[in-house]
Amino acid sequence: MEIDPYETTGADSGEGAFASRKGPEVCKVVVDKNSGRGWVQLVGGGKEPYSVKTGSTETGFETLDIYADQTCMIYGRSTVIYIRPRS
Repeated sequence: MEIDPYETTGADSGEGAFASRKGPEVCKVVVDKNSGRGWVQLVGGGKEPYSVKTGSTETGFETLDIYADQTCMIYGRSTVIYIRPRS
């Protein structure tokens, strides 16, 4: 696996309401729970949606697996680092 060299923040996406990446382009995401206010949500791929809240009252990091056809969406000012399969 390879770690993306840059953080991704929802507010910096330029994509409107949220930024997103889809598996298998990425296989994991590390969510900085103490980043800006918002949330990170995994949807699709035949899995139940899963959300991680972020903001000044949250602490730590959470690592989530991103499966094929699952999309990771970043809302608000949440910050993540994506992990990609080795090319």
